[in-house]
Amino acid sequence: MKKFLLLLIGVLLTIRIDIPLVTAAFTIVTLISIYFFNRDNANIIHICIGLVAVIVIERLVFLIIPTSSDTIAQVWINNTIFLTHFVFDCILLTFLIFRTSLSRSYCMKYKSEKLQTIVMINAEVAGQEHYKWY
Repeated sequence: MKKFLLLLIGVLLTIRIDIPLVTAAFTIVTLISIYFFNRDNANIIHICIGLVAVIVIERLVFLIIPTSSDTIAQVWINNTIFLTHFVFDCILLTFLIFRTSLSRSYCMKYKSEKLQTIVMINAEVAGQEHYKWY
C-alpha cells in the first residue's frame, strides 16, 4: 500500500509540474524502482530494461529534432515529431510482442537458471479468449 501511495503522489506531482523532462525522469525512476523491487522475476526485469532503453533513446532523439525553424514549414516539423513517436511506438510494440522469445534466447545464450520462469504474462495475452478473429 505504501508503494502505491508513493506512486500516486509521484504521478500527481508529475501531472501538476507538467515538464516533459521531469515526466521522463519520473518514469525512468519508477521503472528502475520496479526493477529493484522485483529482482527475482525475470519477466519484469526484461520488460523494465526494454522500456527504460526505449524511453532514454527516444528522449535523446528528441533532443536532436528541431521543434521550430524559419526555413521549414511547421507542418513538416510536426510530421517529423509524429513520425518519430510512431516509429518508437512500433519498436516498443514489437519488443513487447517478442519479449518472451527474446528473453528465452538471452537466457539460453548465457545459460541462466531463470529460463524456466520466463512466461507470457497476463498483459501480453489479455483478451485472447474474448476477442476472436472471425
